[in-house]
Amino acid sequence: MAADQITVLHLVHAFAMGGMENGIVNLAGGLENRGVRSHVCALTTAGEFRRRLPPSSIVAELGKQRGLSVGTLWKLRKAVRTIRPQVIHSHNWTGLVYAVCSGLQHLAPVLHGEHAELYGWERGARRLTLRRWLYRFCARVHTVSFGQLQELRQLGIAPADAVAVPNGVDTERFVPSSKADAKLRFSLADDAVVLGMVSRFIPEKQHSRLLDAFALQTDPRLHLLLVGDGGNIKAEVHEQIARHPMRDRIHLLGERSDMPVVYPAMDLLVLPSDAEGMSNACLEAAACGVPALANACCGSAELIEDGVTGRVCTMTTADALAEALSEAITSPDKLREWGDSARSHVVRNFSLQSMLDRYRQLYLDLSAKCGQSNSTDAS
Repeated sequence: MAADQITVLHLVHAFAMGGMENGIVNLAGGLENRGVRSHVCALTTAGEFRRRLPPSSIVAELGKQRGLSVGTLWKLRKAVRTIRPQVIHSHNWTGLVYAVCSGLQHLAPVLHGEHAELYGWERGARRLTLRRWLYRFCARVHTVSFGQLQELRQLGIAPADAVAVPNGVDTERFVPSSKADAKLRFSLADDAVVLGMVSRFIPEKQHSRLLDAFALQTDPRLHLLLVGDGGNIKAEVHEQIARHPMRDRIHLLGERSDMPVVYPAMDLLVLPSDAEGMSNACLEAAACGVPALANACCGSAELIEDGVTGRVCTMTTADALAEALSEAITSPDKLREWGDSARSHVVRNFSLQSMLDRYRQLYLDLSAKCGQSNSTDAS
């Protein structure tokens, strides 16, 4: 390994399709030729998504079961000693807990990333106190949106030097293309009005709310594409679809590796989530000229200029979401205008290059601390 090469180990709960994992793939590929080698340690399992990493990336699976596992703590330390990273980049709650409880901060600086707004029980006093305490062992903490960072500050748990690193999108890979051709690929008519949702099946993403709202729509041209797989409520959502009055117009596409050709089939991306950090799906869709309708939560207002590149509004019930959907799809011309503006917005403000530059600098800064610590130990 070159003397100026930095090795980063990403520590995640699992490595499967998801916005955070997609961000890790973008980092690994984008920084590989810029002196940063990226590896992944999945505390549970790593699925087919690992194939999107560069060939040089090592993926370790520790097979953790439910609950705190002492055995996994030892496996994690062993994996870190084998890979010998200069920076450990932990992600979300499970990554944070295992990084600190394994004492990884004594092996390399820990950069911890929060990728979603704190939701439900995560806002309880006990959990917030524990999170604040765990942050003390991290060399740096970051969020993926400024709104999310502001939330941590308002809750009184953000370290003084916490930083926001907004997500970015590859606007050369995700580009607008023919909607007619894209819809034909999924056997949809030219005049079909296509809604899309891209997510794993987890409660905070609110698939059920969208399906209930979709049932209240009256336009017979309306179709719904659901992209994604996995998650702890997949069976429940599939059961709801099986009973749905418009099930013949709901299309389950599963996990896809060809999203640049999937997004153009959509007229509107829908984000009914109760918690987000900064939606990668929203960024990718916008780069393809597809506007978004999003529930008002962290990151949405930074991504979407309300009434210009899409809509951001409070949609905490199926009725509210149904009303917002009806208003958004009334004018195809408006959707096209929003889509054009959305593309321009992400090109100007959310480039992949900007994101890569900021993470690379964080890795450089922290690896320098690691080098100083090693020099001190040696002396």
